[in-house]
Amino acid sequence: MTIEGLDELEDEIRRLAAESLALRTVLAHVLARLSASANPDIAAAIRRGLEDAERALEEKRAEEGLSAAGLATALSAVEIVKAATLRAGRPPAGFKEEPGAFHAESNDQWPEDDY
Repeated sequence: MTIEGLDELEDEIRRLAAESLALRTVLAHVLARLSASANPDIAAAIRRGLEDAERALEEKRAEEGLSAAGLATALSAVEIVKAATLRAGRPPAGFKEEPGAFHAESNDQWPEDDY
């Protein structure tokens, strides 16, 4: 392979990596907004869909000769989307959504410090 051929190959790899990143980002953001909706059926359907994707990747490994490293990469991408999607809309553990869930002692000299 020539140096020009290697440069073209590297450019193609970078283009595919950027395209993959864009698709994962869009998918994670759209699914996160949907799963944060008030409808629990939507969040459950998204969760089931992501679990189905993991199972499908496991099955494709045997059918398409996907290497163990390739499968690990694919499953990792699904896990990243799952984590970004399903944690959306949930407050961190220990926090309440209602205002006034935390109250500090009042400081009459500096009222703006009363958080």
